[in-house]
Amino acid sequence: MKKGETEAEGTAVQDYSLFFSARVGGTETRQLLVTHPAFDDEMIDILFVGDLDGDSIPDVIINKSNHYNVTNPALFLSKPAGKGTLLKEVGEHRSIGC
Repeated sequence: MKKGETEAEGTAVQDYSLFFSARVGGTETRQLLVTHPAFDDEMIDILFVGDLDGDSIPDVIINKSNHYNVTNPALFLSKPAGKGTLLKEVGEHRSIGC
């Protein structure tokens, strides 16, 4: 919690990291997808998990925003991922409110 904040007001999340892990060919692979030092009334949202690129491996859409006035969905696909990685971010759209 932030200094002076009560539990009813909420908990401050700091040094946040979102990892995606899977066992591929008998080897556990763990990949960092999103990291933020802090949040301002917003939290990472996993919007979709499913196979979008047809390779039978899950792809994800994540709202990477850490600010209440920003929306930042990003598409991570498995097919273009390089060796030793599970997903590759192939696009995002950042929009800011007024």
